[in-house]
Amino acid sequence: MDKKPGLFLVVFIDKKDPSKDQFIKRLEGWLNEEFSGYTMKLVDSGSKNAGRGAVLKKLWPGADDEILAYIDANSISDFTVIKDVSISLSEHYDIVCGSRFLAQSNGKRPFFRRWLSSSYNFLIRKMFRIRNCTDAQCHLKALKKEAAQQLIPKIKSNKSFFDTELMVLGQISGLKIRELPVSFVEPAEKAVDIFGYLTENIVNLIRLKRSL
Repeated sequence: MDKKPGLFLVVFIDKKDPSKDQFIKRLEGWLNEEFSGYTMKLVDSGSKNAGRGAVLKKLWPGADDEILAYIDANSISDFTVIKDVSISLSEHYDIVCGSRFLAQSNGKRPFFRRWLSSSYNFLIRKMFRIRNCTDAQCHLKALKKEAAQQLIPKIKSNKSFFDTELMVLGQISGLKIRELPVSFVEPAEKAVDIFGYLTENIVNLIRLKRSL
């Protein structure tokens, strides 16, 4: 079996999850079979210091591997999608992202969360006149090292809006983007300030629009 190019993978995982050790063991075994070489960095998703943008902007630029990726083990239930990610990047795509809205995606979400996410992505497509962005918030992203070198210096957000900036700036820059279906689980309900969350994202979208 031909092994895929080198992979630098950041895994966000709740270190309080009792099943995390088993998950990591299965993931490592699979990566050893599929990739010629890989580096895996574990990040505690429950930590207040684990802002996704800040973590990826710190870890990705120093990687030597050809493919840079991240996955959230708390929401993406089938990590073998990384193989399809690698194949796509080995072809002619520069960025690959997961999407929970494609027909082949597997998982269920409460209606309000699905509507909110769908509306957010519709707004992104209209504001920036881009196409391949059905699920900017999906916790699976990967890109070629060259694409990361081009985009990361332009990304301002140190939080979850990092994903949106990556998608928007990538398409505006003319990079080729592919979305892949994912199997996902919806995290347990948490007390969320929906108004604050929406306000922050809208402010960030306006800031991004004005910067272009």
